[in-house]
Amino acid sequence: MKQRMAGVKVAQSVIRSPETFYAGLEPSGSYRFPLIYAAASALIGGIVFGGLSLVFEVELLTDTLRSLPARILVFAALGYLAFLSHALGTHVAAAVFGAHGFHKTVEAMAYPTVLLLTFAWIPAINLVVGLYGLSLQVQGLRKLHRMNGSLARKSVVLGLVFGVVFLLAFIAIIGALAVLILPPGSLS
Repeated sequence: MKQRMAGVKVAQSVIRSPETFYAGLEPSGSYRFPLIYAAASALIGGIVFGGLSLVFEVELLTDTLRSLPARILVFAALGYLAFLSHALGTHVAAAVFGAHGFHKTVEAMAYPTVLLLTFAWIPAINLVVGLYGLSLQVQGLRKLHRMNGSLARKSVVLGLVFGVVFLLAFIAIIGALAVLILPPGSLS
């Protein structure tokens, strides 16, 4: 319960007053809380997107994922993989610009996930929420890596590009493994 309350307070603080949140944030050196926080955000995002997918029927989804729990699980897993890919891609870019400490990048990228993985799925507000979430990640990189704003922005944007490439490569590998492992005809 204490951990959950800490997560709720982090979410409120980073959304309402990011300057204050990041001013008081000291890198913990641990991946545990940021990764759990991002996973919880991905699960909530999976619930939101799973529910939305029932309202806005998408033929591909209804054929492949018939049950709501399956949709939630798949969307949560994809959201978490997207977060991990974006964090890795951003760190690669930030490291080129002189940043050190992957745990700092993970923290900077994790706290805005409540917006990016939960509310960015909702039509009509997704663009505004997505851009705000990315700006929070830039603020986190600036603070935790002591980067200037321009390099932090470039890192987050390049991280998106690298992250998409990493995610697509991972999905392609999983798909290829599924084709090799599963019996013929089971995917159709």
